[in-house]
Amino acid sequence: MEGYRKCHVDKGLSVYAVIEKETNEVIGSAGFNMTGSVNEVELIYHFSKFFLGKGYATEAASACLELAKNHGKVDLVTASAILIIQSL
Repeated sequence: MEGYRKCHVDKGLSVYAVIEKETNEVIGSAGFNMTGSVNEVELIYHFSKFFLGKGYATEAASACLELAKNHGKVDLVTASAILIIQSL
């Protein structure tokens, strides 16, 4: 957590908790993987499987992209998707 806080202070972007409005519960995280320069960032998000398919990732990603757009130094945002399916 301290690393994310420091990243936000130093670079103006980081990874943030995603909180469900109705329950005030942390259901995931979204933000930016800072691999070096703030000019090129990777959009990332992670959610508990119980909250997948409900639009939270879309809402969080949209908010993050707006944050990057308003940041003023971001030239490129990349993202990738990985689906991991585990049998029980």
